[in-house]
Amino acid sequence: MFLGMPSEYPWGDEMMLFLNVFNGALLLHPEDSSLLRQYTATAINTAVHFNHLFSLSGYQWILPTMLQVYADYESNPLLRQGIEFCCRQFYILHRKPFILQLFASVAPLLEFTKLKSNTATMESASAARDEIAAIAAMATSLQALLYSSEALTRDNLHLLEEGQGMPREELDERLAREEFRRPRESLLNICTEFYKHCGPRLKILQNIAGEPRVTALELLDIKSHMRLAEIAHALLKLAPYDTLTMESRGLRRYIMEMLPITDWSSEAVRPALILILKRLDRMFNKIHKMPTLRCARPQALCTRSVEHMTPFSVVTVSCCGGGAVVCAVDRRLLCAVVHRDVLVGAVP
Repeated sequence: MFLGMPSEYPWGDEMMLFLNVFNGALLLHPEDSSLLRQYTATAINTAVHFNHLFSLSGYQWILPTMLQVYADYESNPLLRQGIEFCCRQFYILHRKPFILQLFASVAPLLEFTKLKSNTATMESASAARDEIAAIAAMATSLQALLYSSEALTRDNLHLLEEGQGMPREELDERLAREEFRRPRESLLNICTEFYKHCGPRLKILQNIAGEPRVTALELLDIKSHMRLAEIAHALLKLAPYDTLTMESRGLRRYIMEMLPITDWSSEAVRPALILILKRLDRMFNKIHKMPTLRCARPQALCTRSVEHMTPFSVVTVSCCGGGAVVCAVDRRLLCAVVHRDVLVGAVP
């Protein structure tokens, strides 16, 4: 349907609605070779089909995404070569118009770094306000992405059944788990990276700007925190049955880096934390009751999540009888319990 649209019609922002689907897929699965091949083929075919539009301003809808992915995954030779090949074809098609749009697409990616260096150099209120505006724009985009990711909060019950299927179905099961895990892990990774770096930076900028109105800026709102917790909850459900999910970088970073620096003092946002703690409690219970699950080696995730809590934290601890108590414990004691007792079977 997309390539069947008349090329002579002066399409405007409507084109962006179609191309954003491909851009989002590339951002979520940048190292998927088959998707990369499909993306580059679609981009080239689009540039050929809408030749007049792309000679004027069409590349602005795809180049920022391609450049961002290229910068983030430059160590991946397949992705690097694929994007370079695509850009060579664009240059053959339009030459100077493509080069000019390429420079225009690079500029916004460098703008945030420039804003940060300007603020550090001048330490002026105007430079701080400009950087705050850039962070606010990114926060709005990230919240919009989370609002549209409701499908990632759903569980795949087929994957949660242990040891199912004949040997010939094992490959399909591994692929299904990989497809379930990767988009959720990528989204948790992106949000944690943004929250970890922009949170402390925003506090510095607010002090420099000296305006009360900027202190009300939230990097993520209540709905976004809840959506992230639901996505992490879906991965934690699969974690006892899948070692790769248990060791997932996105899940680990969310628990280790984002949860400890989030302000949970507000009652409205606290259900997100409670959801994660309850799921961790059930996971420990399940690992304790089913010896076959202990081979998943969850001590790295469990211990690190405990170590990154405050020194005396309110946590949920599983008991032998299957119940749960909420108590204040020293994190070093809880680390010892996770290491020495929970994974062996004796819970004090």
